[in-house]
Formats: sequence, structure tokens, C-alpha cells
Amino acid sequence: MRIADLKTPNSQLSTHNSPLFSVWFWALLLVGMAVMVKRGDLIAFDRAITQWMEALRMPLLDAAARAITFLGSSPWTLSIAILMSVGWVRARHWAMLAAFVAAGGLGLALQVWLRYWVGQWRPDVVTLPSALDVMARYHLAGFASGHAFRSAFLYGWWGEALQQRRAGWAQAATVGCGLLVFLVGASRIYLHRHWCTDVVGGWLIAMTVLAMTRPIRQQPSVAPHEG
Repeated sequence: MRIADLKTPNSQLSTHNSPLFSVWFWALLLVGMAVMVKRGDLIAFDRAITQWMEALRMPLLDAAARAITFLGSSPWTLSIAILMSVGWVRARHWAMLAAFVAAGGLGLALQVWLRYWVGQWRPDVVTLPSALDVMARYHLAGFASGHAFRSAFLYGWWGEALQQRRAGWAQAATVGCGLLVFLVGASRIYLHRHWCTDVVGGWLIAMTVLAMTRPIRQQPSVAPHEG
């Protein structure tokens, strides 16, 4: 048996674990779901999930959902993103900062484009906007959810960074990040602001752009040289 033959299994394993494979995997899932949502293939599923959520409504859960959904809002996530960026600037981690800004910008662009292309309206939309009212069409479109994308991108970034630490608190915090992503997405469905597929679409955008930045994020941090 040749040495090259012995390396084949490991080579195949590394291919499936490569960042490029992950990017294509999540991107293809996103495209597939977007096509199905645009065709209306999943609307019955969305309505069933929404009706089930409606049966759970109560004042205490309403208040909790409104508090949780704020953790995926633009003001909150933008504030956290600015603090993270300032930290990288002070530490001179330019590659990390560039990856964060580029991935976040690409994810936002994908979310905006999908809203116009897919054209699935939010469940609480009563009157459809005119074709010329571009801003209203964006705000009333549901796929993909901005709250779901922002929370999955931001807390997913934290979760993967914490996962590299071996401390018990870091592992618990990683689970907490994942739980927070799920709760923010669920709150959007519970509050009747998005369909379930809108939320999953936002998650898939975040997973795609996070996979693109994984090689940079997994590099060990190097302290800047003192000038």
C-alpha cells in the first residue's frame, strides 16, 4: 500500500471540515430555503408554528418575549458591535476587526436582498405597501429576520470564541450564547413579528458569514509589538 493511500481518509475528513465546505454547506441550505419560501412551499408549516405559539400567549410570557427580543434589536447589537470593534482597535487586532465588519456587512446585504427577492410578508401585515414604496416593502417583508441574523451572528461569534477555552465557565457561556440565539428567534415568532422560516433564514445567513471568517477567528491572538 502506498503512503498516499494511507493519507486519503484524513484528506477527505479535512476536506469536509474545511471552512470552504462549511461556507458552501450553509449557503446552499440558505438558497434552498429561500427558494422554497418564495414558492410558498413552507407557508402551511409556518402557520402551524404560529398557531401553536398563539396558544401559549399570556401576559408574563409577553413581557419576557419583549425583553428577550430587544437583545437582537439594532440598537443593542450595534452598541455591542461598536464596543467589540473599539477593543480590537486598541489591541491592534486589525484582521479580526476587518473580518467582523466584512462578515457583518455581507450578512446585512444578504438579508436586505433576500427580503426584496423572496417577498414573504410578515404575519402581522394587514395592508400591503405599494410597489414603489421601497422602504415599507423592506420593513414589512419577513424573510430573513434581522433580529435572528444579528443575534446569531453576534452571539455565535462569542460562542465560538468561548468554545476554544477549556474553563468550565466558558463552556457554560457557550451554551448560554446558543440558548440566547434560540430565544431571540422564538420571541420573534411568539410576538407575531416573523414566521418560523424567517427566523431560520436569519440563522442561516449568520452561519454562512461566520463560516467565512472562521480561519481568521481560530488563529491565536498575537499581542501587538510595542513601538
